[in-house]
Amino acid sequence: MFTDREQDRIRIMIAEGYSARSFGDLIVDTDRADFVETSALLEHEVRQIIDQTTLKCTHCSAP
Repeated sequence: MFTDREQDRIRIMIAEGYSARSFGDLIVDTDRADFVETSALLEHEVRQIIDQTTLKCTHCSAP
């Protein structure tokens, strides 16, 4: 649960466009599973983002 101050800051960051930036591509709810399950989900999701980014990259020397 976020404090009132944290919730205010979240609203400000969303209004400033942070949710539209590339680092906003992944949201992980850490209260839905235990640490092991959450870290496995996080690893899976990040790998997918990396794979998609690598496929789109035209100037990288990806394997």
